Amino acid sequence: MPPRVLRCRTCGAILNPEIQVRPLLPPEPVVLPEAPSVLPVTPRGSYVGCPNCERELRIANHYEGRQVQCKFCSAPFLYQRDNAAIRRIGRYLECPHCHKELRMAEKYVGCRVACKYCDGQMEIVAPPAAGR
Repeated sequence: MPPRVLRCRTCGAILNPEIQVRPLLPPEPVVLPEAPSVLPVTPRGSYVGCPNCERELRIANHYEGRQVQCKFCSAPFLYQRDNAAIRRIGRYLECPHCHKELRMAEKYVGCRVACKYCDGQMEIVAPPAAGR
């Protein structure tokens, strides 16, 4: 406040003609960054090596516990998660944000990751065991 401000005793108005009253303006709003949403995602299937010819196969989760056949050598085998004869290569899933298919290593199950296409945050959830 400038020195020697004269005010009216009844209404409080400033009586000094040289003092300009500036209106008080509210501060500009600050836009906060959007908090990323972390969505749980279950892999839709796995990439495994055929126990007979070792070629890479893509097998959906709903074949868990069933007899499947290699499309390259036609050898049948039981597709189970704990089968030691099957070499697990990776998993595949769909990004819940951009809906593109992603391939990931087994080590990322249970971790929070970001989509390589849209940077959408997701948490990889292990699929339930067969028969549950």
